[in-house]
Amino acid sequence: TVAARLVLLAECAPSSLDLAVSEDLGFNSTWRVQSALAGGRGLEEWATTETHLVTSAQTRRHDLVVPSGALVSGATYTFVLEAALEEGSSRGSASITVVVARPPSAGIVNSEPQAGFALETRFQFSTSYWVAEDLPLSYEFLSLQSNGQSSTLRGPTRQTSLAGVVLPAGTPNISIVVVAHDTIGGEGKAARSVRVSPTNLVGEALFNSTATLLVEAQALESNEGVCQTAVAASQASANDTTLITTLVSAVSTVVANQDSDPNLVGQTASALLSTTAGGSVEKDAAAVALDATTSMATTSAAIGIKDNTASSLVGTLSSLLTTDLFSSVANGTSTSHNARINETAANILGTAVDNIALSLVSDRIPNEAASQVSSENIKLSSQRLSTNATTAGNSRSIGLPGGAVSTVELPDSVAGTEGDAIDITFAEAKINPYDSVQGGDAVSSGVFRFELASTAEATGSRRLDDALIKTADVDLILENGPQPDDSGPPITVVLNCTCGFDGNVSYECPGGSMISKQCDGLPGSYQVTCPRPDTDCVVWDDSTSSWNDDYCEALRASDGLTTTCKCKMPMNSASSIGTSNTVAAAASAYASAVSSVDPSRALYMIIALASLLALTFALIVAGRYLDDRDARRLAARSDATTDEAMSQVL
Repeated sequence: TVAARLVLLAECAPSSLDLAVSEDLGFNSTWRVQSALAGGRGLEEWATTETHLVTSAQTRRHDLVVPSGALVSGATYTFVLEAALEEGSSRGSASITVVVARPPSAGIVNSEPQAGFALETRFQFSTSYWVAEDLPLSYEFLSLQSNGQSSTLRGPTRQTSLAGVVLPAGTPNISIVVVAHDTIGGEGKAARSVRVSPTNLVGEALFNSTATLLVEAQALESNEGVCQTAVAASQASANDTTLITTLVSAVSTVVANQDSDPNLVGQTASALLSTTAGGSVEKDAAAVALDATTSMATTSAAIGIKDNTASSLVGTLSSLLTTDLFSSVANGTSTSHNARINETAANILGTAVDNIALSLVSDRIPNEAASQVSSENIKLSSQRLSTNATTAGNSRSIGLPGGAVSTVELPDSVAGTEGDAIDITFAEAKINPYDSVQGGDAVSSGVFRFELASTAEATGSRRLDDALIKTADVDLILENGPQPDDSGPPITVVLNCTCGFDGNVSYECPGGSMISKQCDGLPGSYQVTCPRPDTDCVVWDDSTSSWNDDYCEALRASDGLTTTCKCKMPMNSASSIGTSNTVAAAASAYASAVSSVDPSRALYMIIALASLLALTFALIVAGRYLDDRDARRLAARSDATTDEAMSQVL
């Protein structure tokens, strides 16, 4: 179908007769298609795997993936894989023909009423007149706001109507979208615009109405009713923390009790995103939402995930990073209890990111293009690769979405068992989740999440055998990390204090660090040296709850915008990585030391020294006086003795 992702699995051998062929020969294989794809674009533009490979002459895979949207409804395509040895005389090919079924079409959506108020009006929607080849159909109801945010009103069922729906306010309209699914994966869409004005309810009336709707939905065991209410009420009063806490709790209860179904997870994920997106989530509610998000991410890793579900989960994590749960100001780094809370939250967030990444590649084949999700504060890429590069000696890299320059570069070969694949997770959190842990704020970049996991390709399951745990040498090129600069002599300056000046004199060193001296009213000149800039690549160590610089080496980047971390990373174990700016730390410590001088204590010291000097002078004067007196007495006794001797002689 047009909506399907087409996967063609193929194996190429240099000899169909199993004859010996020198591996020194080049071995080429190329995929071609004999009809134009959607938009008139070629196969090379649409395919998410390489269409042309050049390797040594040995048996290997050359799979092809054509993403959804590339095929034209009703068209017939013949895909051909051609292979040839370098010497040109040995060629072969294989082909497969694909007929693209027509998706459901011609459906309409009805609404009763066609206008109403958010959270107050109960809407009823129905759909009909669908034409399809592969019956029966199932129908999914969605609401789509003008900002692009989508919420699932109900997942796919055979029912053609949906009653008792409450909606959020539109601007001024909301689109109600029905997606009709056929039995082979085809999808058709129909939509109707509905005018939804803001609710007249405020304050206590809004809270009571929301509580009534939640109780009613819970009594009917209607998870969709809880999710609809959460979306509508959270947008009606995004700044009411008490109401938001109630909604987060209600949606989290749905998460705890729902079945493991991708459609149900998607519906609940979009509702939880709506409750957290307004930024009025208190710390305890944020912890509940984080646990619910992690639970859905874990479920998705086992059953697969839809693209919109991944966006909702990452969007929720992005919103939670701005709450007091990750705030050093709110938590207070002086208490070990709050630090433990924050570290636990940071580790849970990391687990959620890891599982979202795993779910994105759960149905991928090796060397298919990376799956990416982007939000305001979190960017995520995930990719499944073969253990060896297609062409020996070639490095492989994975980047982040949204124009980010941060990338991970892998060697051409990564340790693994024959037939294994390697799953790569690379993510960035712009806000440091470890910020309020003691010492956790040492990183000066965003915090990056990275994992290399060995996967049994046949089953897609992770290998957890300790005997298979190895390390890999990777280069992480991290955006906006401060650069080490040890060139040139140290910068030494003189800070001058003038007579009568009581205050700080400062000098700004290259890189922005400040050196200060506290003047106490006395004149003087003081020679100081700027600390050298230094950047470390650090990995969060759970055993010590601190950043560890033993795993990576920081190298100066040529563009001045990035820091390259050359790391030896353990496989099958996710790591949080950042860059630590020791310039700021050294300058801060120096400034603290020199600016903490108490002028009154300095005055006391001067008085004490002056008193000691006066006492010393007095003792010297007294000593000299005593010496003179003793000398006079000695001279007098000497004269008396001489006179007595003369008298005896006479």
